[in-house]
Amino acid sequence: MRGCLLTSTAAVALLSAMPAHAQDATWRFSPLTATYDLFLNWTPAAVPTGTAFFGATNTPDLNVLTSTTVGGWTFNAGAPAYTFTLSPIAAVRFVGAGIANGGSATIFNNDIVSFENSSTAGNAAIINVLSTSLIVFRDSASAGNATITSAPALSSVLFRDTSAAGNATINILGGSLEFSPLPKAPSSTTP
Repeated sequence: MRGCLLTSTAAVALLSAMPAHAQDATWRFSPLTATYDLFLNWTPAAVPTGTAFFGATNTPDLNVLTSTTVGGWTFNAGAPAYTFTLSPIAAVRFVGAGIANGGSATIFNNDIVSFENSSTAGNAAIINVLSTSLIVFRDSASAGNATITSAPALSSVLFRDTSAAGNATINILGGSLEFSPLPKAPSSTTP
């Protein structure tokens, strides 16, 4: 009995240490609400952490109420124009492919939209709405062919590390645009 209990405890410890799989899901044609964060609006019933797929729907205007990390958003051919409005406390982090558009995506940013690793903003339209709104590109991410607008006085668009603006159109009507590459490593000289 004691051996069985020790084996079971070891199995639970091993399984809990394993990394979680990223969950892919598709936005429903007829979701219950317009809330991105509600698992019942997705097939399968889980808010995606891998790739979120968007196709035909009768609810293309979504509200993102809580912060989320996702590999990417893929808009299938024939998808309507989707609009995402982030609440003032909802950051969206893209850590995989980023945004791939067969359709169209507009993000009204009230907090932070971050593209990390090698993700791209695709051809999305991203608009900073509040003075505290922030759009960040990190690592080797790219703005792709996006249209980025930052209008409020204190909003910012930041490019860090080796990220690039790509072929994006960036409109700074207020706020700031900043490029801060990684510092160069000191060169070594031999005497």
